[in-house]
Amino acid sequence: MKRKFKIFLVVLSVLLIMSSLLVLWRVYKVYKSTEERIFDSYLIVADKGGVGLVPGVVFFGMMMPGDSSTAKIYLNSTFEHPVLVKITSSGDIKNFFVDSEHILGPYENKSVDLSVVIPKNASYGRYDGKVVVTMRKMLF
Repeated sequence: MKRKFKIFLVVLSVLLIMSSLLVLWRVYKVYKSTEERIFDSYLIVADKGGVGLVPGVVFFGMMMPGDSSTAKIYLNSTFEHPVLVKITSSGDIKNFFVDSEHILGPYENKSVDLSVVIPKNASYGRYDGKVVVTMRKMLF
């Protein structure tokens, strides 16, 4: 009788471990599901300010050292669950870009500001880069 009980406990333990691993794998796969959009972007540091529109590009304008600028983008969630939106940058604009995070509810649309801040000691020139918008399903 003791031998059968030990075998039962071993089988039960193996089943519990396998079930736990399956749940952890599913949570990992859901968490890793992301959607990413990358936009070309640039700004110009000069001795005067100015704005302009460039189709398909996040253009922060022409700014003087010490200035800041904001561009608006519209987020549109097509997910049936809440998502965490992280907005970051890469390239030359990274040192000026203000990263941000937002939470969107299911199918929510939201306008958000993208901001850059130019230090007073910034050198004149054109700064190119990318704005990266990543949407990731929230676990809880």
